[in-house]
Amino acid sequence: MTGEEANRTRSLFSDDALLDTLSNGGLVTGASELAQTEIQQEAAPQPPAPAPKSTKGAKRSIRVPLIAAVLLFALCLEIIKLRIMKAPVASTRPQRSEQEQPQREVKLEQLLYEMSDLEKAQPMVVYLAETVGTERAVSALQKFRSALEQLEPADQMAVGVSSSSLAHLKEAVDDGVAALAELLQATRERGLSLAQDLQGERLPSFSDEEIEMLGNRLGAGFRKFLDIHKENVEFGFTAGLSQAEKAATDLKEMPDVKCTQDVKVLAGALASMEMIKAVDEAMQAQQATFEDIRVNSTTALVMSHQRDQEHLHREFKAQVDEQRVLCCLDEERQRGLPEPEKEVVEGLKWIQEQLEKADDLLKTHKELMDHTANAGDIVFASKMEVESRIVLNKLSEVLEGTAKKRRSLPGAITVDEAAHTKAMQRHLRLVALKTSEDAVAATERVAGIMAALDVQAPTAVSSMWEALDGQRRNPESLMKPPFDRMIASVMKQVEDAKAAVRKPDDDDVEGTASVTRTMELVLAARLAAKAAAAFSNEAELMWLRAQLNDSVEADMQLSTLVGWKAMAAADPATGREDQPRQFWTIRMGAGEALNFQNMVSQLNAEQQKARAADGLNEVAAAAARMKQAAYALTAFVQQHEKVPLTTKMRHAS
Repeated sequence: MTGEEANRTRSLFSDDALLDTLSNGGLVTGASELAQTEIQQEAAPQPPAPAPKSTKGAKRSIRVPLIAAVLLFALCLEIIKLRIMKAPVASTRPQRSEQEQPQREVKLEQLLYEMSDLEKAQPMVVYLAETVGTERAVSALQKFRSALEQLEPADQMAVGVSSSSLAHLKEAVDDGVAALAELLQATRERGLSLAQDLQGERLPSFSDEEIEMLGNRLGAGFRKFLDIHKENVEFGFTAGLSQAEKAATDLKEMPDVKCTQDVKVLAGALASMEMIKAVDEAMQAQQATFEDIRVNSTTALVMSHQRDQEHLHREFKAQVDEQRVLCCLDEERQRGLPEPEKEVVEGLKWIQEQLEKADDLLKTHKELMDHTANAGDIVFASKMEVESRIVLNKLSEVLEGTAKKRRSLPGAITVDEAAHTKAMQRHLRLVALKTSEDAVAATERVAGIMAALDVQAPTAVSSMWEALDGQRRNPESLMKPPFDRMIASVMKQVEDAKAAVRKPDDDDVEGTASVTRTMELVLAARLAAKAAAAFSNEAELMWLRAQLNDSVEADMQLSTLVGWKAMAAADPATGREDQPRQFWTIRMGAGEALNFQNMVSQLNAEQQKARAADGLNEVAAAAARMKQAAYALTAFVQQHEKVPLTTKMRHAS
C-alpha cells in the first residue's frame, strides 16, 4: 500500500471525510483505482525475473497487498452501513418536532380560552363566595385565587411554550375548575340548609281574639286594614316559600362543575342562592313590619283603654267624694239635734263603711290602670281593661247602695240643699280643678302626638282610613285650628278653677250666684275634658294610621326592590347603583321580553295607584297588588335559564 492510499484510508475514519467521500464518490473511485493497478501489474509484460530463491516467499509477497485492500474495503463498507443506519434517526427529529409544534399550539389556544373563562368568572366567583359566606365557600375561593396566580400571562404564553409549561398551565386550570366545583358544593349545602330553615317559619298574624279586641276598640277602619294586611302577608309568605323551594330544587339538581364552560352552572347557583336569601330577607322584613304593626296597635289600644279608664276613675272618685260630703253634712246635722236619731246615725255609719270599700275599689282600679299602661300584649291589655270595668261595676253598685240608703234616712239633706254649703262648694271647685288638670294633660298628650306627626311629615293618607269625598286633605287642616282653640279654652278653665279653689272660704257667698258660678266651673271643666278626650282619640288614631302608613311604605319598598332585582336579571342595564352588581342574566325570546315588559308596567301602575290613593286602606290594597306583581316578575325570571353576563357577552361577540 502506497503512502497516498494509507492517508486516504485513515481519512475515511473521520465523519467529515466520510461524508465528503460518500458525496464525491471517492471511496468507490479509490477502490477501483486500486483494483485496476493490480490488474495492470498482472497484465503488463514483465522482464525476465531472476531465478526465485523460494516459491512460497513469492506468493506471500503478491497476496499481502491484495488481502489488505480487501480487508480495508470490507471495513469501509461496515462503517458506511453504520453511518447510513444512524442517518435516518438524525433526520427524523426535526420532522417530528415540526409535527408536535402545531399540536402544542392547539393545546395552548384551548388552555388560553379556559384561562380567559376562569379570569372572567372571578368577580362572580368572589361575589358568590361572599353571598354563601361559609368556611367551605371561603376555602374554595382561596383555592380558586391560588389557581389563578399559577396562570402565566397570556402574552408570555403566546410567545412560546414548552411541554412542561403546558402541563403546568393545565394543572392550574384543573385546580381552578376543582375550586369552582367545591364552591358549587358549598353553595348547594348553604342554600339547601337555608331553604330548609325557611320551611320552618310560621306566618306572622294576629289571632282571631286579637283581631276582635282591636276591631272593637279601634274601629271598623282598622279592622279592614288588618284584613287587607293579613291577605298581603299570606300571599308574600306563600309565594316566598314556593320560590325558595324551587330554588333549592334547582340547586339540588344542578350538574357538577367539570370544566370551565360549566361556569354557567355557577351562574344558576348564584341565582338560586340569591333567591333563597332574598326570600329569607323578605320574610324577616315582613316579620319586622308585622311586629311594628303589632306594637303600634297595642300602643293605640292601651292609650285608648287608659284614656277611658282615667275618665271613669276621675268620675267615680268625684262621686265617692260627693257621697262623703253629703254623709258629713248629714252627720253634722245630726250632731246639731238635741237628740240624734239612732236610725240615721247607724245608717250614716254604714254609708261611711261602704265608702271606705269604695276607696279600696278605687285603689284596685288604679293598680289595674297601671298594669294596663305597662301592657305590651293585646290580650293582656284587654283583660286588664275588662277587670277594670268589673271593679268599676262593683264600685257603681256600692255608690248606688249608699245613695239609696242615704235618701231613705229621715231628714237627709238634699243635693240642692248641699249645693249651697261651703263644703259642697269647695268639693265642686276641686272637681273642676282636677277635671281641668286632666284636660290639660290630655291636651299635652295630643300636642306631643301632633309634634311627632310633624316630625314624621306624614302624608295625607294617615289622616283617614278611607277617602271620604275624593279630595286629599292635610291632617293639619283637620286638627290644628280646632286643637288650638281647645287648648286656649282648657287653659282658661284651669286658671279659673285654680283661682276659685284659692279663694278663701270666708269670701264664699252661700247664695244662688255662688252655686251657679261653681256649677258653671264644673260644667266648663267637664266640657273641656270631653273635648280633650275626643281630640286625644282622634290624635291617637291619626298616630296609629301614620305608623301603619310607614309599615305599608316599607312593604312597598320591599316590593320595589324585588321588582328591581327581577328587572336587573332580565336586563342588566336597568340595575340601580345602590344595588349589588348583576353577574348573571336570563335567556328569553322577543315575545317573552314583551311579556316581561308588560308585567313591569303592571308593577309601576300599582305603585302609582298606591301613591295616588286617599285612604290608608286604599294604599294597603294597592301595596298588596304591587307585591303580587313583583313576585310575578320574580317567578318569570326563575323559570328561565341563567347565564353569566361575561359568557353571554363573549358568545354574542
